[in-house]
Amino acid sequence: MQRYVKLLFIFWIVPLMAVATAVAKSDTIAGDSVILSQQRLDSIRITPLAEPKGLMRWIKRNFSGSEITPEHPFNYSVVAGPYYTNSSSFSLALGVLGRYSWDLQDANLQPSQISAVAQVSLNGMLSAKVLGQNYLRRDQWRWHYQLRWQRQPMDLWGIGYSQGRYATKEEYNRNLVQFDTEVMYRVSPKIYLGATMILKHTDASNLQDKGKIGNQNQKIFAAGFGPTLQLDMRDNSANATRGWFLRLDNVFFPRHLNNYAFSRTDLTVSAYQPLWRDAVGCFEVHGLFNYGDNVPWTMLAQVAETGSRMRGYYEGRYTDRNIVEGQVELRQRVWKNLGVVLFVGAANIFPYFTHFQWRHTLPNYGGGLRYRFKGTVVRLDLGFTKNKPGFVFNINEAF
Repeated sequence: MQRYVKLLFIFWIVPLMAVATAVAKSDTIAGDSVILSQQRLDSIRITPLAEPKGLMRWIKRNFSGSEITPEHPFNYSVVAGPYYTNSSSFSLALGVLGRYSWDLQDANLQPSQISAVAQVSLNGMLSAKVLGQNYLRRDQWRWHYQLRWQRQPMDLWGIGYSQGRYATKEEYNRNLVQFDTEVMYRVSPKIYLGATMILKHTDASNLQDKGKIGNQNQKIFAAGFGPTLQLDMRDNSANATRGWFLRLDNVFFPRHLNNYAFSRTDLTVSAYQPLWRDAVGCFEVHGLFNYGDNVPWTMLAQVAETGSRMRGYYEGRYTDRNIVEGQVELRQRVWKNLGVVLFVGAANIFPYFTHFQWRHTLPNYGGGLRYRFKGTVVRLDLGFTKNKPGFVFNINEAF
């Protein structure tokens, strides 16, 4: 454990504190010279600090963020940093975070967001992701989307808890293109109805043992659509501090659009509660259930698929038709824009409800760092698992 704590300190805390300190200092100007040592260094003085120039000015402008105003309707910030995960080894991420409003005259309308993150790793992983959350005028309509491209060497154990726990892994190259979107209309002050769509293409090249994917095709294209229902009582959708949230999706993947026909139900329930000064307690329960005789291996429920749940697990090591998982998290701001979190969680994958076994429950716990921009959070989490620990880097809170 000490090894991972040291890695966390070296590759994240030190650069983050340096940037935060630089940004803080760049806003102040010393009024008079300061005598360092009256007795021994009478002739040595520190000259007044000048306005930041060059790199420091760029850091202040792009890493601190600003408010959305009629004069500046689009506000952006930049974040970059190294991190480590089990699936991609040492990596470098660069992100651009944008905030804007569909109605600058409406003070109650929460800002819309767009983020673009590019990642590269030592093991050859290349990834790019664009996320958008749009809250239209009077919050009558909501439009969210995600576009993801990834090329990454991956390990595969097989389908089912026993395969993930005991089987030998096989390496393959995964090429992934995915687009998800949803449009929702407010039917009451806190209830939204709408439609969701999923498009996902996966190519598992160099995979030798097709038995690990149920002897299905290595290339899978999945296209699905269906209704979505949301009950949103949160104070802020991106980084909530109080309230409840419920989401229920039913997505259908018809045969004429897919390699294999199936459907799925996706349910999420979460809650947030302030505890004491600058502290928030929250929990989340999530379930994903697939129906059909031959669900594509790329669309099965996967532990740690999104990086927001079961943090630290190798993505897709534990895979099956269904998953039930939950997590509890404590969030605490500690200094200016810096914060920390502690979390515990658990998950269970199973092929059918009649095959659910409590002894297959996977544990998860850990902690992380948060750097808060105005309206946006950059996070780095270290999660401990049933196998070995892992880091997760992402934008916005995990849930």
